Amino acid sequence: MTDHAGLYIHIPFCRSRCQYCGFYSETRCCTDAYVKAAVREMELRSTDGAPYLFDTVYFGGGTPSCLSPGQTEELLSAARKWFPVSDHAEITMEMNPCDMSDPWLRNIYGLGVNRISVGVQSQRDDLLIRIGRRHTAAEARSAVR
Repeated sequence: MTDHAGLYIHIPFCRSRCQYCGFYSETRCCTDAYVKAAVREMELRSTDGAPYLFDTVYFGGGTPSCLSPGQTEELLSAARKWFPVSDHAEITMEMNPCDMSDPWLRNIYGLGVNRISVGVQSQRDDLLIRIGRRHTAAEARSAVR
């Protein structure tokens, strides 16, 4: 394998809809049926024999941090089964600050997520309310810490 590639896993679920968002999303938690369909899609699109080494796996959305650790594990296991994912891959998950508790982060880290992208659009509470974010500026600062 000589060429490097990235694998994007789309999670089109959010607990609430932000006013500025132009992406398709459902305002509910990710369903097991969606996870099963995503796993099946990975199988169908697997790169058996292709000259790629996947050195990044990126969970985007929506709000991938609404996945349960079990759902995250199922998706990562499928990615590793159906694609040649590097042992040293950067595995990123987009997260909302209000989803980031210490136990949840420890679980996700234990599954292999080693990079997070925190959705902090503002440090002004009035603007966060106006654009429909569920967290406060203080919660965002705490999450980043």
